[in-house]
Formats: sequence, structure tokens, C-alpha cells
Amino acid sequence: MSNQHDDLEPLDDLEPLEAPAETESTDSAPAAIVPALGRELLGLETAEGKSKRKAGVGDKRELEQAPLELRKAAQILLAGSILPFYVGLSFACAAADPNFSWDVGASFPWGVFLGTKVLALIGGYVFHEGYKATHGGEDKGPIANLAKVHAMVPSIVAAVIWIGALLLATTGSVDATVGGDLKPWTSLVLVVELITMILAMATTSHIYGYEHGGKFNPIFPLMFLGPAVAGVMQFLSIGNVASSDHSGVGYLGLLGSGICAAGGIMAMNIMRKAMKEAKEQGEKKAAIIREKRKADREAKRVAREAAKSAK
Repeated sequence: MSNQHDDLEPLDDLEPLEAPAETESTDSAPAAIVPALGRELLGLETAEGKSKRKAGVGDKRELEQAPLELRKAAQILLAGSILPFYVGLSFACAAADPNFSWDVGASFPWGVFLGTKVLALIGGYVFHEGYKATHGGEDKGPIANLAKVHAMVPSIVAAVIWIGALLLATTGSVDATVGGDLKPWTSLVLVVELITMILAMATTSHIYGYEHGGKFNPIFPLMFLGPAVAGVMQFLSIGNVASSDHSGVGYLGLLGSGICAAGGIMAMNIMRKAMKEAKEQGEKKAAIIREKRKADREAKRVAREAAKSAK
């Protein structure tokens, strides 16, 4: 009786089991495949990027297009937020009411407005100089000396200055009265302007840190959504501004709103393009990996068949 296993292929001729193919590490992806913002958003930071982040203080990387555009968007937002894009509109619109008056009188509170803006700019200067010391290797100047004490000292000093500006905005008699009723929201709109300024300046410093080896934080461009939407919505007040006795400061506010909206929309467009391109390049890379594995399997099959024919 013949053995029922005689027709089985000898073990030596069997193809050894392939080890599970390792997923190609995203760290090996060339830096050009996915834009900087897209890589950071999707967690696809390259090994090259990590090595640059670990480089010494003062080392500088060449920025991709997305961070360059985001820095420009932040500068545009700063230019718009210096203007009374919110408090000016509030003043002009509220002044359309015949019973309206500011606590400080009938005129726009330029003193408090300019004082808070100057404080915010000083805080931004200290914050950026701190980044230049801790990321760019700057070692001269009073801010650099503060950074030598501890890397966080310039940021803490900047935060204290910014808090002072916010306190001045809420306690500097910029509240309005309409028909005898106090409207404290009028001081809060100045706070919104200051926060927008701080966002713009902090984003510029953050891009500087990224340029000098830091890691990119996608929360910064995401926060530009607020100015983008609010800046556009402000133009709904154009009718009230036109009928106000203080239309001049109102139109100045509309100008600031338009500039802020432009910066915010630009940042949102950067995010959209970065995520779209990152997704497309990720899909292309996955397709290349699949084709390579398919070709490898076909090559092994042909080699096995050739080896059998040779026996």
C-alpha cells in the first residue's frame, strides 16, 4: 500500500514563511514628501526633522512654504489687531444711541487704548527676544541675560506685562453708559483685541523657534479661526458705523477687521492646503509601499519556479 503522503512536496522545496512586513517607518520618509505643517498635524515627523530639533541652540533650518506663509499671516493679523478693530466699532455703533456716553466722557478713550496696545507690544518684544536667546543662541542684551537665569524667565516677564495690559483694559474706565445703564462689555472688547495681538506675536515667535530646531504646534494656526470669522462678521456693523457721530473711529475699526480677517483666512487656507497635501502624499507613499511588496513577492515566486526547473 503506497504512502498517502508520497505526493507531498518535500519540505526543502517549500517556501519559508515570510515574516510580517514591517510598516515602513514614517521617520524614513524624505522631508520633501509631506509639508512641515502636514507632517506635524498627522504625526509624521521625519527622522531628519527630529535630528534638526535635537541640534544645538542657534542651528537654523530652511523653512518650508507653509511656516513662511503662517508667519506672514501672523504679521498681517498683528497689523490689524493694533487698530481698534473691535473697540472702535463698538464705540461707533453704541454712539449711535443718543443716550450713549463713555465713563471718561464723550470722546474715544485713546489714552487707555494706546496704553494697553503699547504694553502688549512690549510684552511681545520681551517674549520674542526670549525665544531668540533660548532658540537662536542670542547671548547679548538684557533679555538674553534673563534667559541665562532660566529659559522661562523672559516668557514669565512677558506674561506679567500682558496681564498688566489686560488689567488696564478692564479697569481703565473704558466702560460705557447707555440710558444710565453701565455696559461693561465695552471694556471686554479691548481685551479681545489684546488677546488677538498676543496670538499674532506668539505665533511669530513660535515660527522662529521652529525655524531654529523647535517642534511645530498646530494649535497656533487653528486659533486663527476666531479672527477669520469675527473679522468678516464685523462688517455687518457698517450700517451703524455710517449713521454714527463717531464714524471715523468706526471706519478705522472696519479697516482693522478687514486686515484681521485677511490674516485669519490666510492661516486657515494654509492649514487646509497642508492637510490636503499631507493626505495625498501619504496615500501615494502607501501605494508605493504596496507596489514594492507586490513586486518583491513576484520576484520570489519567479525565483522559486526557476529553482524548481533547474532540478
